[in-house]
Amino acid sequence: MINKVRLGDVCILEKASKLNANEGEDFGDFPFFTSGAKIKRTNIAQYDGDFMIMGNGGKATIFHYVGKCSCTSHCIVISAKITCNIRYIYWFLRSNMQIVEEGFKGSGLKNISKEYIKNIEIPLPTIEVQKEIVSILDQSSKLVEKKKEQIDLMNKMVKDLFVDMFGDPMINDKGFVKVRLSELCINITDGTHNPPEFVKEGIPFLFVTNLTNDNIDFETKYYISNETYDKMVSKLNILKGDILLSVVGSYGRSAIVETDDKFYFQRHIGFIKPNREKVISGYLNSFFQSYYGQFQFDNVAKGVAQKTINLSELRNILIIVPPIELQNEFAEKVAKIEKEKEKMKKSLAKYEILHESLMQRSFDY
Repeated sequence: MINKVRLGDVCILEKASKLNANEGEDFGDFPFFTSGAKIKRTNIAQYDGDFMIMGNGGKATIFHYVGKCSCTSHCIVISAKITCNIRYIYWFLRSNMQIVEEGFKGSGLKNISKEYIKNIEIPLPTIEVQKEIVSILDQSSKLVEKKKEQIDLMNKMVKDLFVDMFGDPMINDKGFVKVRLSELCINITDGTHNPPEFVKEGIPFLFVTNLTNDNIDFETKYYISNETYDKMVSKLNILKGDILLSVVGSYGRSAIVETDDKFYFQRHIGFIKPNREKVISGYLNSFFQSYYGQFQFDNVAKGVAQKTINLSELRNILIIVPPIELQNEFAEKVAKIEKEKEKMKKSLAKYEILHESLMQRSFDY
């Protein structure tokens, strides 16, 4: 029988920071934790030790860090007493995130209180068993991260191949023709501007959060009927090889449609149907993700709270256009890389399932 203890009895909540999130930088000697998932940098070291760092505003985030660091006033820094391994506490909470999420209260920006955190019950075996659990989960986590690194390396290979074959599009050092995007496409538009009537089951309706570079996530809670779809799709005919591009908020993320299944999407997603006699989807998608493509998106995005790329601006984006034969050669090479990447993604999924299973079993007292 494993005893349960209050987190506040085995951990110390360190003195709170007074720094704001905007004091974090892109560069610096030490990590700067915020209440979000992104870790910034700073030259200020407020803390030095072995800590668990929890964001206390918005969504639940938990980090573990050993060494010198800083954080915002919206973080709670926690260290362990001698009977407890702080990384054990970290892994317990990571495997039971619902416990942390239930502590966030409020009508606007939800927050979690120190009192709630102190009162979280932790199963506490001997320090030796804690260390053993930490060792197992750390090893499992490293396998997952290694697979992710391999996938990132594959993504870098595509970008390196693009530059190798087409040069630097910023300066167009290979002297290719440069034209507006509208001259290469049959249609450039966006998703529906009117929120549709949703149904429990049917055709997936996607939001901008469903779109990341090279990936369209069809997992959604929102569906539309066939009747609604038929009315909407008259504006465009979605086919394999078309490209989706985020144009509002986190703009500039693109992915090629790789399915014949029906789906539709909101106006925050742009729709691009290339003229395949002029440009290959694989080339155009890589161009969007290139430094020059992102540079142009940054230049035309307007707005303060939520930047937007207007369709008129999108249509005028300048595209370097190599000969179609060279584009096809690029697409063939990318297809081979993507094939290997898909194998790695499947392997990653297996490692992630194993890691999740180990986390649950480690705390199944």
